Amino acid sequence: MAHNRLLGRVGGQTALLFWPLFLTLVLSFGLGTAAHRMMFYLMSPCLFIGLWYARTACIQVMKTPLFYGIAAYIGYFAISIAWSPAPAPYDIFRAGVDMACILVFLCALAVWLGQAAYRPDILRATVMGIAAVTLIYAGFYYGLEGHGISERLWGYGRYNNPIHLSAALALALLTWFATLERPLTRRMFSITAGVVSLLVIIILLSQTRSTLVAMSGAACVTIVLGYRRAGLAIIGSVAICMGLTYLAWGNSLAELVARGDTYRLAIWAEALDIIRQSPAIGHGLLFDPQFLLNKPTGPYEAVHNIILGHAVHGGLIAVLLMLGLGLRAGYVAIRVFLDTQNGDLQSTKDHKVALLSILLLGFGFIFSQFTSSHFVEGLNSQWLVFWMPVGLCLYLEMRRNEIRG
Repeated sequence: MAHNRLLGRVGGQTALLFWPLFLTLVLSFGLGTAAHRMMFYLMSPCLFIGLWYARTACIQVMKTPLFYGIAAYIGYFAISIAWSPAPAPYDIFRAGVDMACILVFLCALAVWLGQAAYRPDILRATVMGIAAVTLIYAGFYYGLEGHGISERLWGYGRYNNPIHLSAALALALLTWFATLERPLTRRMFSITAGVVSLLVIIILLSQTRSTLVAMSGAACVTIVLGYRRAGLAIIGSVAICMGLTYLAWGNSLAELVARGDTYRLAIWAEALDIIRQSPAIGHGLLFDPQFLLNKPTGPYEAVHNIILGHAVHGGLIAVLLMLGLGLRAGYVAIRVFLDTQNGDLQSTKDHKVALLSILLLGFGFIFSQFTSSHFVEGLNSQWLVFWMPVGLCLYLEMRRNEIRG
C-alpha cells in the first residue's frame, strides 16, 4: 500500500516517533525557549502520523489507569481556567496547546518505547555527548567570556537558567547509572568515573542546591533498590567533587551557602496567605501571582514549591490529583522493577526502564519542592523532571496489561 511505502522511506513507525522525541531532547541544549517550542510544534505532525499508524498501541496506552489519572489531572486544570481571574483568549488558547502537547508527548514516548529495542549504547553516547558539549560551553564561559571561576555557571540554550541546566545534567547522570550492567568492567568503570565526575563538577559550578539535594535523594533510592555501589558512587562522587571544588574554588561554594534560602521562605509564606483565600479549588491555572513586590529582586511569579504551587492554582483537589498521579506512576515502576528482578518478567528493557523511572520520579519529586508551581506548562524543564518519567511509566503499565491480558 502507498502509506506502507511512505513509511519505508522515512524509516518506519518507530522513526516517526523517535526522531521528534530525540531532537526535542538534543536541540534543547542549543535552542532558546521560543525556538525550541517552535521546533517541537513543527515536528508534531510526525508524532501525530506515527501515533495514527500505531493507533492500536496508542489505544492500549490510553486504557491504562495511569493515563486516566493524567487525563483527570490535566482536565481539572483545564476546568480551573473558568475561575482564573479574567483569562485572556490567547492565554486560554496557549494553555490548550500546552495540554495537547503534553498528552501527545506522553503517548508518543510510551508507544515508541513499546516498539523500540533496548540500546544502552545509544543512551550512553547521548549522555557523553551532553557532557562533552557542556564541558566545551563551560570552557567558553569561564575562558573566552572571562567569567571568574567563582561565579555561578549560567546555562545555554533552553537551559539558560542554571537550575534547569543542573537538573538536565543530573537526569543525564541518573540515566547513565540506570544503563550500567553489573559487574562493571575496568574500561566501563573508568569511563563512568570520568563522565560522572565531569557532570557533578559542572552541577557544582551551577551552584544549584536543589539539584544536589535531589541527587542525594535519588542515590538513597538506588541503595534501597539494591544498587548499593551505584548509590554510594553517586553520593561519593558528589562529596569528592565538592571537596575538590572547595579546595580549588572555595569562593564558589561559599557563594552557594551565602545565598541562604533565596527568598523561598518568604515566597512560601505569601503563598500560604493566597491559599487560605481559596483552599479547595485554588485560583485557577491562569492565575498570575506576584510574590515579594517590595523586594529589589522581585517580583517572583513561581511559588518554588510544587505542592504549594498546586494549592495556589488548583487548591486541595489539584494537590491530591498530583500526588495520586505520582504515586500511581511510582507503584507501576516499582511493581515492574520487582517483577523483572524476581524473574516473573523476563525483560532487560523493562527492568532498566523501571529502574530509570524510579530514579527520575524520586529526583523529580525532591527537586520540585524548590522549583516551579505546577506541571501544566509548555515545553520546558518540567517535562524532563516530571512528564518524561510519567511517560516511561505509561509504557510500563501498558506492558503489564499486555502480559496479564
